[in-house]
Amino acid sequence: MAIAFKNIQAGTARKFTLSSANNSTKNAAFYLWGNPSRPVVAELGDDSGWHFFSQRNPDNSIVFTVNGQVIPLNYGNFDARYKYRTEGVQDVRYGHEMYYSPGSNTVSWRFCAPSGHGLSGMAISDTGRNSADNVDGVYYRPLQKLINGT
Repeated sequence: MAIAFKNIQAGTARKFTLSSANNSTKNAAFYLWGNPSRPVVAELGDDSGWHFFSQRNPDNSIVFTVNGQVIPLNYGNFDARYKYRTEGVQDVRYGHEMYYSPGSNTVSWRFCAPSGHGLSGMAISDTGRNSADNVDGVYYRPLQKLINGT
């Protein structure tokens, strides 16, 4: 077992611990690096790539980036700038399907779905000739949405 600590400064009351359970399938490391466009980058990675990093930009702003999904267990730290998990759009689905047909495919026709509805399909008939197929009609459905629990 090899342990190497170099240039670690600890306070007088608490200790900083670095340990391994020795059962990981990959090696992991913290990296501190930088370049002119990214002056300071503190990064955690393993043998397959990076997990996350914190970066100070040339304008002194800070960016925290995660290579994957962040799954909060507690939304209590979200402030008013963000919608709570129970607010906003929670579900969207189509309602009962309806069909519109002009009655004849020999006329030009136009259809606009009613307010709150969306087009969900088209009925096409093959003309069997060297011309464009005909649109016989369109399917549309009301859009149902769940916002703020209603």
